[in-house]
Amino acid sequence: ELLKENYSAEGDSLKSDILKQLAIPEDNKEKKKAEVSSRPMLIEALRGLNGLSFILTDTLTKLDENKLILDSEQNGFWQKVRQIILKILNKDMEEVFYEIEYLDPVLGTTKSEKLNFGQFKLDLVRKARSLASLSSRNNAFMTKLENASEDQLFSLLSKNIEELQKIHRTLTALDEFFKSEVSKENREKIRGIKPELSSIKNTIIKANQKRHEYIAQKEEQEQLKKLGIQDSQ
Repeated sequence: ELLKENYSAEGDSLKSDILKQLAIPEDNKEKKKAEVSSRPMLIEALRGLNGLSFILTDTLTKLDENKLILDSEQNGFWQKVRQIILKILNKDMEEVFYEIEYLDPVLGTTKSEKLNFGQFKLDLVRKARSLASLSSRNNAFMTKLENASEDQLFSLLSKNIEELQKIHRTLTALDEFFKSEVSKENREKIRGIKPELSSIKNTIIKANQKRHEYIAQKEEQEQLKKLGIQDSQ
């Protein structure tokens, strides 16, 4: 082959054929950018809500104590006797409604709401338990999260943020309600929940930041697709 390549009339074409056989074929396909998974970001954001379980539980204790102080002022002798009888008969206590006020962030105006205090407490207990389930990677709920899709995780995160925002709004209104409804003599006995409200607000802000990061990342991926740059795992 060497003699033919060097001395025969077909030498140049033979060399060319050999080089073609040895050449590494070029990959003309456009290099694809590896898609960055956003699932860990969303799971981290959800797990970040776990600390609020203890905060909500402590807040419930303070609310109960504040209610007892308010009840001691509002309930007359016969009302207290009635409540004791109901308790002895193991019957449900009467529902308690509080007229609370809060600021509507959209309209910028004050709104009034008739709050079922007992129901709100039950909702708060459920929420605290739900957030507590985020503390361990080995429980059934966390297993579901690990297997959930990005859309499901994003939806769950958004739902939790919205629920916590509503809880924060209601707790803020209740804090003001108890302080304003009791007499001056008992006002110092009312346990404020400003530290708890601050913790809830900061946690919501952090979760929201993660949510917006996710949205920005998905928008960037969509823009790349429109430009013809396809992402692949």
